[in-house]
Amino acid sequence: MVARRSGEIPVLIFDLDGTILAINSFPHWAAYVARGCFPHLGLARRARIAAAAIALLGLRKLGLCDHETLKRRLQHLWQRATRDDGGACELNFIGGLSRHVRPELKPVLAAVASGKVDAILATAAAADYADALGRSLGFAHVLATPRSRMPGEPSNRGERKRDSVMTLLRARGWQDRPLAVFTDHA
Repeated sequence: MVARRSGEIPVLIFDLDGTILAINSFPHWAAYVARGCFPHLGLARRARIAAAAIALLGLRKLGLCDHETLKRRLQHLWQRATRDDGGACELNFIGGLSRHVRPELKPVLAAVASGKVDAILATAAAADYADALGRSLGFAHVLATPRSRMPGEPSNRGERKRDSVMTLLRARGWQDRPLAVFTDHA
């Protein structure tokens, strides 16, 4: 919904999964880690990363671990696996995700990329890949689940996402502008 105020151009706020992307990126990311898609690592290290990810996914399937714990631990595995790859795995992964950008959003994303509109990408996805994906789509402002989180620190979702968006709006002086929110959920 866009509030109408004297012709002001709204700030566009986008969700990622199910909105910009026609898919949920998390299962794709988890599968990427579980397949050990880290060609710069030796076979034994790739196998250890993959086995750890598969074990985590099994714990989640059995209900022995919640989604937040799974995401946090996958983030740690991803960071260990990609530490010395110069960003190659991140680029490979987001290249695959880019195929799932909704074609109907491409014109508005082009306006975001060209700087014609002010926009924020606000997502619960891990910053480990969401930052680079957002930048590749032209977003100057990406709010995602931080790379480093303490146990119990939640993802950038729900009220936390709302609060992080409001903090950024105030920091940019955009708090009084109309907002247009692109999302697939409340």
